[in-house]
Amino acid sequence: MPVDESRASDCEFDVSVGGNRFSPEAVTLVLPQLKGRIDYATPCVPWLARARELGITGWYEVVLFRECFHGIVSFGLELRGSLDVERAATSFDQACGYVEKDWGKAFPADYIWMASNHTDATTGDGRIVERAHASFTASVSTIA
Repeated sequence: MPVDESRASDCEFDVSVGGNRFSPEAVTLVLPQLKGRIDYATPCVPWLARARELGITGWYEVVLFRECFHGIVSFGLELRGSLDVERAATSFDQACGYVEKDWGKAFPADYIWMASNHTDATTGDGRIVERAHASFTASVSTIA
């Protein structure tokens, strides 16, 4: 996609690439095999770094000359909407989600990432008896 089809706000989380948009209210995707809009039913609450509470990158948060920055836009969002995944409608109503972002001069040489936004308490036969509100993310990278 040409660079001139990309836009990013200087003052808030609002990124567009072609017809795809990521904002504090929703994500809209217009890709060959993935189309639709998912709204955030709850507001985005960023994980902000503070002197006593470092951000997602830990102590590396205070290194200002690094090549790549990483941030959590919001944990534990309640979602509403659907996506057509390879022409099959998939509902995300009442699903949990989170949004993260990376920016800078270069992305890490190596990057492994894993996330989950819900856990279910189940009975022995697999029936869901309770949905817990929990988010988990972990990553390891080689950074310079």
